[in-house]
Amino acid sequence: MLDFRRWSFRSVVLASTFWVVLNVALAVAFLFVSFRTAGSGGIGAVSMGLVFPVLYLFGPPILLTLLWYALRRSADQ
Repeated sequence: MLDFRRWSFRSVVLASTFWVVLNVALAVAFLFVSFRTAGSGGIGAVSMGLVFPVLYLFGPPILLTLLWYALRRSADQ
C-alpha cells in the first residue's frame, strides 16, 4: 500500500495534475473519434450535451489532497 504520509506536497500536486490531464486527454480523444466516425456534418450538426462530470474530474485529486493532509496531521501528533 502507498504511504501517503511520506509524499511531499509536490508529489500530491503532480499526481492530481496527472489525473486531470489524463482524463481531459481521454475525453478529447473520445470526442475526436466520435466525430470522425459519426459521418455527420460536423460539430454544428450534432446535438450533443457536453456536460463534463466535474466531480469525476476533480473529486479524486481533492480526496487525495484531503487524505494526505489528514494523514500528515495524524502523524505529527
